[in-house]
Amino acid sequence: MIFEPTPYAIGICAGTRVNIFNLFLIEHNSQGKTVFTASHMIIGSHIEDAEPLFSSISMELTQTSTWARRRPFELDSPPGGRRMTISYGHPEEVRAELPNAEVRLDSRYSRSYNSDSVHVSHHDTFQVSFASPITLEQISRSYIDPLRYFLALALGPVPRVVQTHLGLATPTAATPPAFHPLELRLPEEATPKLERLTNHHRMAFTIETRPFAEIVPRWFTVFQTFPTVCDLLFNAAQQSHLTAKFFNLASSLEPMHQKSFPQSSKKSPEHHKKVDKILKSAPLEHVEWLRASLAYSHTPKYRQRIRELLDFIGPVRHRFIDQDLEDWSRSVADYRNTVAHSKSLESMDWSHLSHTTRQVDILLRFTLMRHLGFTETECDGLYHPGIWEWH
Repeated sequence: MIFEPTPYAIGICAGTRVNIFNLFLIEHNSQGKTVFTASHMIIGSHIEDAEPLFSSISMELTQTSTWARRRPFELDSPPGGRRMTISYGHPEEVRAELPNAEVRLDSRYSRSYNSDSVHVSHHDTFQVSFASPITLEQISRSYIDPLRYFLALALGPVPRVVQTHLGLATPTAATPPAFHPLELRLPEEATPKLERLTNHHRMAFTIETRPFAEIVPRWFTVFQTFPTVCDLLFNAAQQSHLTAKFFNLASSLEPMHQKSFPQSSKKSPEHHKKVDKILKSAPLEHVEWLRASLAYSHTPKYRQRIRELLDFIGPVRHRFIDQDLEDWSRSVADYRNTVAHSKSLESMDWSHLSHTTRQVDILLRFTLMRHLGFTETECDGLYHPGIWEWH
């Protein structure tokens, strides 16, 4: 048996380092390889509690620094000298208050070097402190998922968790990190070459678009309102088949509409009167069947829900839908029914389905952004085809 663990998180337990892994147990035999997968496992330090509780998390995600747009390095190279100094100025920490936690955007640097070069990189991290200790599963669902989805909404792709540090409910006092200037000694024949780090990535929005203390709490409220929609939307790219991707996204439209327009699912007094009148006029032997048939007659049809979501996001809808909106809504509904019932898949226009899938993805994202507080005009200005390309 060969153990090949993939690090998931690192924490502190009474001064002892604890590793938390997504553990993959790989068994080799004459027929090939069989993979057994376990979920979160705590390795390294003995913990008596069956389910340990944690009070904080420090998490680094891919592309966090792209979104934060902070450049804390200062380069100094004296004229004619053979020495260059890179100073790292710790960026200002920004905070956001949640009902049961505090989220901070912090940063650190890392360095690596060999005989002729030094590599220094900056990393922005999310630091979350909980009002009361919670489990790893609660951390994953209530904080890791929302922060990953938040960056996915801003940047396009869903970021990966690079590194996570978890603090148990009774951690030892941490020593504040010390940051010092790094001195690079260049070879005699080398000439210092200073390059300004720039970011040409066009994203939907950055930390400069909305204050951190405003947009992060608002996003957690949006996530709590649309958890299923976020799961289906941001995990659709992991589906290996186009029909599965489309069906996940198309299935998100109805709950998105229900939460966006809660009044649309309530029966009006006028509807009650209309149904009562119909039931009273029907033959007695058909009343129960008719009552069951009319039970959800007050709810909007699927195509109507799509049209109302398109109206909700505003003029930006015309930036990514290049046909009549009624026709497009009907096309989405027809595709959903075809995929759901596996009808006529052999004659499917796969190119058009792929294009429609991308359009539904964009509609869902802009609906979330409207709930996040972006106006119709802002959404129209934030549409960049490059960032919204679907693959």
